[in-house]
Amino acid sequence: MSIKFRNISIIASFVCLWLSAYLTAELELLLGFFLILSFGLLHGANDIVLFDKVSKFQSKLPYLLILGIYVSIVLLILMLFHWLPMVALGLFVLCSAYHFGEQHWTHKVIDTGATIKNFFYVGYGLFIISLLLLLNSTEVMGIVEEIIQQPLPASALSMLFYAVSGVFIALSAYLLITDPDFRDGAILELVYLLVFAVIFKVSSLIWGFAIYFIFWHSLPSLYDQVTFMYQGFYKATVLAYVKKALPYWLISIVGLLGLYYLFKDLTIFNALFFSFLAAVTLPHSLLIHTMFQRKDGSVKEQ
Repeated sequence: MSIKFRNISIIASFVCLWLSAYLTAELELLLGFFLILSFGLLHGANDIVLFDKVSKFQSKLPYLLILGIYVSIVLLILMLFHWLPMVALGLFVLCSAYHFGEQHWTHKVIDTGATIKNFFYVGYGLFIISLLLLLNSTEVMGIVEEIIQQPLPASALSMLFYAVSGVFIALSAYLLITDPDFRDGAILELVYLLVFAVIFKVSSLIWGFAIYFIFWHSLPSLYDQVTFMYQGFYKATVLAYVKKALPYWLISIVGLLGLYYLFKDLTIFNALFFSFLAAVTLPHSLLIHTMFQRKDGSVKEQ
């Protein structure tokens, strides 16, 4: 199924690139937000249910307690953005990087120790994120400066990209030397990175992020979550997942619409939008990591 999703991702990416030649900047922005707020939010909307599923002590944790823990974590991160925005932004980037890397590579065989594997997940995700930021530097600088409330050096994004690239290349070289399975798939993964570079270069920040986030991350994640929660991926299990996720998805949409109503200035809204994503990323990435560990453990037990 992973290969099928990769094929869908490639086709969808080039269709979106083709569409960008015919869309106005405003329509591209709206469509990008639509994709993020639909499939993007949906893939994290079932975190409360997933928390209950992966917990070893689910019989001892009432629903309201689980909900309270999750909401408390989200609120704590939002407050961190207010008190220590640089720390919060760094935490968001690292968590997102690991989450992107784990989702992309978890079904691929990487024959190395857990420490190297985890560093590689972070390195891969950081490379994707820094590539997106560098190729949309003008938009990014405005949003980041709005979040941290101070100017950044003009070379900040390029320095980040070069530093991340050095680490990522070093980790990749190590795996190329030590892991035959990694070596066998390296050419295809390089092609994927070139596809991402084209997408990020040609598209606006939101449109490029939406293409990657939906077709290369959210849809594969939805598949993994559905199969974990319902032991299969077909029409009935997808509908069951959507039914469970719908109330939380609607709450998220209402909250974001409220933010937009209160802060209609585009730059401020973009900053708040990414702060919201950051607030839900940490608990979501921890849950998905635990889910993959549970899946691996169940396979080993069998």
